[in-house]
Amino acid sequence: MTLSSIKEHNTATALAAKLARKNRFTFALIFFLLLGVISISLFHFDLYFPIGLSIALMGIIIMFYLNQLKKDHIGLVSFIILGMYMIPFIHILPYIWFDFESEPFILGLVIIPDKKIIELTAMLCVTGTAGMAFSASLFNIPLIRDNGFNPDKTRRLFKSMNFLIWIFWLCVGLFFSITSAPGGSFFESQYFGKTTIDQNWNFDSSWMVSYIILTFIYADALLDVKSTQKYLKKFLIFASIAFILIKLQLLAGSRESLAWIFGLLLVYYYWATFFLTNKKTTKSFWIKTVILIFIIAFISMVIGFIRSEVSGGDLNMAKELLSKKFSDGSLSLSYMFYGTWSSSLLTVLSVTEDYIYGISQMKLGKDYLNIFLSLSPGFVADFFDYVRPLTNIKGPAYEMRYGQGGTHAAVLPFTNFGMVGVFIIPALWSYIILRLENSAIIQFSVINLSLLVTLVMASPHFLWYAEKTGINAIIIFFILSFFYKISLRLSSNIKNQKGL
Repeated sequence: MTLSSIKEHNTATALAAKLARKNRFTFALIFFLLLGVISISLFHFDLYFPIGLSIALMGIIIMFYLNQLKKDHIGLVSFIILGMYMIPFIHILPYIWFDFESEPFILGLVIIPDKKIIELTAMLCVTGTAGMAFSASLFNIPLIRDNGFNPDKTRRLFKSMNFLIWIFWLCVGLFFSITSAPGGSFFESQYFGKTTIDQNWNFDSSWMVSYIILTFIYADALLDVKSTQKYLKKFLIFASIAFILIKLQLLAGSRESLAWIFGLLLVYYYWATFFLTNKKTTKSFWIKTVILIFIIAFISMVIGFIRSEVSGGDLNMAKELLSKKFSDGSLSLSYMFYGTWSSSLLTVLSVTEDYIYGISQMKLGKDYLNIFLSLSPGFVADFFDYVRPLTNIKGPAYEMRYGQGGTHAAVLPFTNFGMVGVFIIPALWSYIILRLENSAIIQFSVINLSLLVTLVMASPHFLWYAEKTGINAIIIFFILSFFYKISLRLSSNIKNQKGL
């Protein structure tokens, strides 16, 4: 069967699914809509859910997502994004029966004196995830998945880049990774305060450009089953990923690549596993995924501790200090619950405290206008002498009472539109992500696999740092998709010329 006939088959199936989705008003949809309305109404009268009720509602939302995932109504990316959104609020759990009168809420060095601040913080999580669940409830039929095989069970052949063009992409990707990575090892100098080569370019997204470029050639190498250089492609891309992860990231004290590595592994063991191994995803995959998440969290914990406590020291010093911290319990497995997401939660606490004490004002969309006005890369803005409202040293993150370096995805909706924004805005971007994921799953290809990885890679940066990061990731992806199509056409022309 030809690729065009397969596309026609998938399109027809998609149209049938679209018609089936007309019956969308399920019980879940009504429940989450009512939950959003109740939350918005109570907030208007300065009434908040008790902490225990908020946590119970969070549990219901998680169970709903798990059920949707089990029924194949949503994809794995959407579930991951829900988890990323919710994980900072894990610190609320111990305070269900907490006695605020005798001991205040403490996270890090921040002391929260008022129980209402914690109640409102938990209510923001419930309302935001209710909006996401509302969007997820619109998808009430199984997803249509393409596994890269023809209807006659033969493996489909995909176009791949010419080896020299592929090498060019690899070199460009490595170039941006090297220029955006902190120099040297954290044993050589202090991590904090290190500069990168690309800082002088005013291009904060160079690391993201690198990872998305390498994602394209990673998927291209995996799906290349016919070229004579397919094994060399795989060797070079895996060696490059190892170099970036170990040398440029972990040994330098950085952890930005971990979400990207996780996305790449999902391509191999989940989205493309049947195409690559002729084995369907089994229950053992989920066990492996939990173990992988645990390993990533453990590595993140160790790297975070070393770069803050041992930077400038040596390996022996790191071993001794880690051994001591593990033995005295000050660096136990429970320490893994603290990470970047903890600082992200502080930004939510910051805006809820400002609201409770009446020292904040509704911005009515100003922050979102500033995001739009700041989408141009820094070097482009510099060329036209344009001053962007948001930069890496200016923006909502610097207005927070607590936290540093970013804001949780609930912050801007709340500070701009109150509880209405906390429900509607996550519902909107969650729906967009659900549609993007569905469109990627329905047509198996290098571009669509790269889209899935891009969504996973950008999710922690989008949800814990700034919405602009997620928008940049999507823009960069579509630009590189255009260049990838051009590269395929050039590769096809080269092949035809050789055939002549």
